[in-house]
Amino acid sequence: MPERDYHSEIADRLLILEQHMRDAGLWSDTPPAPEAFRSTVPFFADRMHLGEWLQFVFIVRIRALIEADAPLPGPCAIHPIAEEWLKSMERQHDALLEVIGEIDALISHGAAQASPRH
Repeated sequence: MPERDYHSEIADRLLILEQHMRDAGLWSDTPPAPEAFRSTVPFFADRMHLGEWLQFVFIVRIRALIEADAPLPGPCAIHPIAEEWLKSMERQHDALLEVIGEIDALISHGAAQASPRH
């Protein structure tokens, strides 16, 4: 998949992720405190919940890389932690998990395509 199409596919999924988070009431108008962004723990789990990390770290960073036409990180494995995080909620969030899985697959596939062959 050409880089532009790959980036477009992921950008589309990020918009869908944002909409699902908004629909589920998981989108915030208020960012976490600045010190929360200084975490060195995966998903900043010691300083914010996964919804905050998705909104204020992951989506922002991936969109910035796409806008800069830069390579994306990989592989990506957010789905397992999202599944655990969403288990504690009363509502089902299948659509949210589905789009997170799609983003994982797209980014991971792109990383595999970009890695040198041995």
